Amino acid sequence: MYIYVRGGLKFDEMSTAVALLVPMFAVHTTTVVKFFIANKHLTIPRKVPVTKTFVFLSFFFPVIFVLALLCVIELKAYGVAFASFNEFRVSLGLVQTCFAVYIGLFISSLYENRGHSE
Repeated sequence: MYIYVRGGLKFDEMSTAVALLVPMFAVHTTTVVKFFIANKHLTIPRKVPVTKTFVFLSFFFPVIFVLALLCVIELKAYGVAFASFNEFRVSLGLVQTCFAVYIGLFISSLYENRGHSE
């Protein structure tokens, strides 16, 4: 939206980009919401040890994913790359596809039902 307001994207380009991004974020958000609904009466132990590698990767993939999306959007907005809007759209889809599986795995593992009860 910010880039649209600043004139970096036309309205149809911005709306297409949003239409590509929102469903993927909705899928990941749904996983989190489902967890909280399914576990509304459960108590999860505060200390469940995880490896340093898991902690690192659970932050690394989302940060790289967001940076990659911002990079593609900025490249389009400032006219640095993409000869056509179709190239931008495909690039945005490729970035989503490359990271969606990994992000989904981490979100699912963080918000899975472990069967703990009160």
